[in-house]
Amino acid sequence: MPEIAGLGLPTTNWLDVRKRDDLAAVTGHRAKGTLFDQAKREWLRAYANAENGHSGGRYKEIAAALTDAGYPTTVTDLKNAKRAKPSPIDWLAEGNAATQAFMRVAGSIFVT
Repeated sequence: MPEIAGLGLPTTNWLDVRKRDDLAAVTGHRAKGTLFDQAKREWLRAYANAENGHSGGRYKEIAAALTDAGYPTTVTDLKNAKRAKPSPIDWLAEGNAATQAFMRVAGSIFVT
């Protein structure tokens, strides 16, 4: 089974897919990708909009640092995140091991 680079986690965990779909069905919010994908997009959205104590900006630097840490991210991802509406689901709280690993990396690099 394919793994997420460096984490040793399977790329498809069907329990995560089911959980994501169940959460999306409750709110009517369309979910895209895995729980991790949703959580990453929500973190990028919060960062780009200077929420939760983040400073925002520095897209090129952030995209490069996250990519170097093993989380491919482009400047376009951050620009799209800036335009995105907040999700009614707290994807970061619903996360799995991959999400928690991403949050540790993102939090250690970009506290403000």
